[in-house]
Amino acid sequence: MSPALHEADADYVVIGTGAGGATAARVLSEAGLSLVLLEEGPDLQAKDRPRDALSAMRLSFRDMGTMATNSRTPFPVLQGRLVGGSTAINSGIIWRLPDDVREVWREQHGLSDLVEDRALDRIFETI
Repeated sequence: MSPALHEADADYVVIGTGAGGATAARVLSEAGLSLVLLEEGPDLQAKDRPRDALSAMRLSFRDMGTMATNSRTPFPVLQGRLVGGSTAINSGIIWRLPDDVREVWREQHGLSDLVEDRALDRIFETI
């Protein structure tokens, strides 16, 4: 067993610490369950991140950022391999949906229930 690994008891194991894993962990922990979060790569603190691009990519990007979709039109796929997952490398910032966009979605696209003000505001506050 690797020196970094040890036995632990937990109700759940969450694989990945990006947006999906972190959300699952938050919901489970708020329900009073114990967790172990596993991540493929290191926990890079800002002060420890390399300043040169190649070293930073080697530590934080899966396959150094060279992955692409396997389709007729290949598209680059940047996947993180560090604590925080892809959100740590993709500037995962969440912005509140502007009122004018909400209105267009309601009126032109019939999405009233999905963009109800109180529900969205509550979700954004949670995030």
